[in-house]
Amino acid sequence: MKHFSTRIVILALFVAIVSTFFIGCGSDESPHTCQFTNGECNCGKIDETYYSEGMEFLLDEEKQEYTVIGYEGTDIKLMIPATYMGLPVTKIADGAFSYDMSYGTVHIGKNVHTIGEKAFYGAQRLVEITIPEQIKNIGLEAFGGCVKVREIHFNAINCNSPYSDKKFVYELDGIWESVGKNSLTKTCTLTIGNKVKVIPMGMFYAPSDATKPFITEIIFEDNSQCESIEFVAFLNVRKLKSVDFGKNSSLKRIGETAFGNAMEIEEYVIPDSIEIIEKYALGGRVLKRIVLPEGSWRAVRYSQGVEIVSVPFVASIPEENYSFISSHGGYYFIKQI
Repeated sequence: MKHFSTRIVILALFVAIVSTFFIGCGSDESPHTCQFTNGECNCGKIDETYYSEGMEFLLDEEKQEYTVIGYEGTDIKLMIPATYMGLPVTKIADGAFSYDMSYGTVHIGKNVHTIGEKAFYGAQRLVEITIPEQIKNIGLEAFGGCVKVREIHFNAINCNSPYSDKKFVYELDGIWESVGKNSLTKTCTLTIGNKVKVIPMGMFYAPSDATKPFITEIIFEDNSQCESIEFVAFLNVRKLKSVDFGKNSSLKRIGETAFGNAMEIEEYVIPDSIEIIEKYALGGRVLKRIVLPEGSWRAVRYSQGVEIVSVPFVASIPEENYSFISSHGGYYFIKQI
């Protein structure tokens, strides 16, 4: 009996020691444990205090928060923590991770709300970008020159435009700055999370000569809460081939020139929730078809080549407040009556 009791004590100590290396994760209904490796466990949980070795932090003593200011590591997955030394990490400084050749993906801690200008500029191996819910500010060219990006996940709920004034948009370089003509990226999917309420002005705008990343597909998740796509949100995304607004969309407005110069898109299927399509909103040099929701819409065919579905063609002189859609050198004007 004595030996049995000793074995129980030894076993209990062993379990206690081992459990310090494991953290429970998963749902409350079916919890399980897993060991963290580089801040992440195989069930998807993140240790929000873990950060990639070689990361540099700067303390704002007044606000008692940290900014990530640089990196000299080699991690394939870059881990930016939510806290450091017991205080929140709230910002990624301008150029903090620019021109790095190591990381392929990035985890951004849950307290980070600002991504600075050129923060990840020229990250040659970055293949996937997730912009989390809490991000409120993204600087110009934050991800410029990321030539191998295949997936972009935009989940920011209340993100501000990188532009301070609408009239300067055309004079500025976008988040996706061109770094040459020979892109290594062939396809890139941009997924818009269903909690996102607005695509801010110029968020994915690119300069007129921009070639990468090649955003070829935009997908809005089902039950999207997005109500507005703002002015020039996707202007000059030239390689765009398709836009899927998802099921049960809440989209009410597509702003002026939102999809301007989308050279390769052939069809738009506009959700039933739409109320306003502003001038120049739907670009497309090879545009063939626009599917509008049933209702009191009218369209004016001003040139040949595009089929307007769900509304009649109405012969009329174009009016200033019609939407303006460029195709084959001609125009369509669409208005909800």
